[in-house]
Amino acid sequence: MNNHLSNSHQEIHGNTATSGISLYVRVAASIRSRILEGEWNPGEQLPKIDSIAQSYGVAQITASKAIQALVAEGLLSSARGRGTHVLKNPEARTQHPDLRAAINDPRVLAPDHSIDILWKKTVSKLPLELEQSYQAANKYMHVHKLHNFRGTPFALMDIYVEKEIYERFPKNADKDAKLSYLLREYGKVDIEASRQELTVTHATQYSSNLLKCSIAAPLVRIRRWREDKNGVIIYACLILYRSDLFVWDMQESHPNADHFADHLVPKPRKANLSKTKN
Repeated sequence: MNNHLSNSHQEIHGNTATSGISLYVRVAASIRSRILEGEWNPGEQLPKIDSIAQSYGVAQITASKAIQALVAEGLLSSARGRGTHVLKNPEARTQHPDLRAAINDPRVLAPDHSIDILWKKTVSKLPLELEQSYQAANKYMHVHKLHNFRGTPFALMDIYVEKEIYERFPKNADKDAKLSYLLREYGKVDIEASRQELTVTHATQYSSNLLKCSIAAPLVRIRRWREDKNGVIIYACLILYRSDLFVWDMQESHPNADHFADHLVPKPRKANLSKTKN
C-alpha cells in the first residue's frame, strides 16, 4: 500500500480546521491533492475501495462517494471490473489553446467554448462584495451564467453591466459572445481604468452543483471592475473557476513590466527612511 496512506487516518480525523466539512469531501480533497502532487502517476490504478476506506478510517460508502466525486471532476476514471485509474494526464485540459483563450482572451469564443445564460435581471446596485468604495451607476443588468469547455462547465459568472450600455448590445448577443467583448465592440464608452483581484475559495453546494465538482473543491475567485472617465463602475464581475480547469497566462510587453508598484491596489506604504537603521 502507498506509504502516504498510512498517515491518511490522522489527516482526515485529526485536522480540526476541516472538522465542519463532510467526511467524503475531506477524503476526496486528500486524494485530489495526492494525484496532483504525483503520488499516483497518470494511468496508474488506485487501491481498491476497501483499502482506501481502511486507510482513511471511513466506511466504504464514504470512500466510494469520494472516488465518485473525483470521477465527476475528471481526475479519475472508474469502471466495474477494471478498477479506478488516474486519467492519463489530468492537467492536459489546461494546455488546450481553446481553454486558455476562453479564460485569458476577452474576445474569444472558440468552437469548444459555450455559454449558458442561467438568468438575467435589472438591479439598482452592485452586491456588497463588488460595491466596495466605487461610484456605482444607477442601474445594472445582472447576468448569471456558466461557461463550458467541451460540454464541461469551468466558470460560474455574475456580471454586472451598466444598464444603458447593456441595451446597446445586439439582442441576446450575450448567448454567443463574452460581455467583455460586447462592452468593447458596442458599449460606445471609453474604459478609463480596470482592476482585477484573484483569490482562492471553495465550492459551496450551489456552485458545486453547477460546476459539477465536489463540495469544498478549490475554486479560483476573480473580481473585476472597469470604470469610465467619470469614475463610475460600468462593468463588474465575480467569477468562480474550477481550479482543475483554470490557467492564468499573461504576457507582459511593456519595457517596465517588472516594476509593479504603480499597479498595486492598495499601493504599498513608503518606508520611513529616517527611522531605518543601517
